[in-house]
Amino acid sequence: SAYNNMLVRVQNPRCGFYATEKTWGERFKRGVKEDARPMLILAPMHPVMLVYALDDTEGPPLPAKLGDFAQFEGDFDPEWLKQLVTNAAGHRIRIAFQPLSSTYAGFATRHLTSGGWKMRIAVHDGLDAPSRFGVLCHELAHVLLGHLGSDYDGWWPARSNLSHQTVEIEAEAVAHIVTTRFGLAGHSAGYLSSYTKANPSDESAIPETVSLDFIAKVAEVAGNGPPPPDEKTVRRLADHRYVMDLDDGVMVNSAALWPLLEPQWKDPKKWWKELANAAGKKDYDWSHLAARYFPKRVRDKCHTDPSLAVAHKCFWELHPLKAYAWELRLQDEIRPDFTIDEPGSNEARATFLADHAREAREIFAKELNRREKKSAKADDEGEVGPLFNQEADEPEESDD
Repeated sequence: SAYNNMLVRVQNPRCGFYATEKTWGERFKRGVKEDARPMLILAPMHPVMLVYALDDTEGPPLPAKLGDFAQFEGDFDPEWLKQLVTNAAGHRIRIAFQPLSSTYAGFATRHLTSGGWKMRIAVHDGLDAPSRFGVLCHELAHVLLGHLGSDYDGWWPARSNLSHQTVEIEAEAVAHIVTTRFGLAGHSAGYLSSYTKANPSDESAIPETVSLDFIAKVAEVAGNGPPPPDEKTVRRLADHRYVMDLDDGVMVNSAALWPLLEPQWKDPKKWWKELANAAGKKDYDWSHLAARYFPKRVRDKCHTDPSLAVAHKCFWELHPLKAYAWELRLQDEIRPDFTIDEPGSNEARATFLADHAREAREIFAKELNRREKKSAKADDEGEVGPLFNQEADEPEESDD
């Protein structure tokens, strides 16, 4: 029971799997070690019962599913784990890697001591880096889904009234979605099967408080992108995993999450319609998110609108004359060695200077003339218009 689990946690915080001496012997053929320290739990029909942690027993290995449930495999970048720990600290969640029971991968709890922390998560330090990452995703899900209750700032909800089955299914579903996006393979199916009834393929085997529909929506939005809200909304032109970009702002980032946010927050659905349709003033094709889900449309606009080309880092590729003029101007206004750095910009600059030497000389001469005028008339800053305005004497941009 949950209460007995709490009693065991109080007596041995590192224990993840316990049983009576009889159960250890009959089910697992393991014996209790000499001088092993028992733990007390409540028992039916009599006051208490003695139980022992796995690490206090010896004998044949446990079934593989009890040891493999926390293992994650795949190409792993250590920076992912470092960044996840940093992000958790930003939420005032302290992460500690420490010794735990061999069947106890990690746990999350409220941080009751001083220091400004809200929650504390412990992860088994014996796990390799990919497995630490997967377990940390699971434990962070417990916190951010409100399984331990809300925090004092209300950054996550209070949902501590859910059953143990429900919280484990939700947390492992989150861990599975996140680790799969990073190319890691775990043992979520086996782990989740222990929290369902006899036939997990039967929807009735899932607790009523778990929404399979919502989990499916999260997987779809995270892996491919949002669907159109109605027939009048343009369907996304490309599948792409969801990536939050701070430059896009809250409105655009939340627009792609509209299936997960309604009905509590209806505006993202409206914003996604505007982004998808890109009509009139409601045009968000400057955003990175629009470029991911509507790449051809955004690319076509970058050909005709240099400001969009700047936003999507293809300015040098599509508008080399203007890019060169910009660089010269900004070298005067920012620093002499300033360059517009984009993917392939060095190659594009070299090609332009080699293939369009005459145009480059004319642009350079024009910039020198501007600087001379600026120096002579330091108090007159209006002689030069916006950088994107084509002046009459500016050389025509070639098609190649």
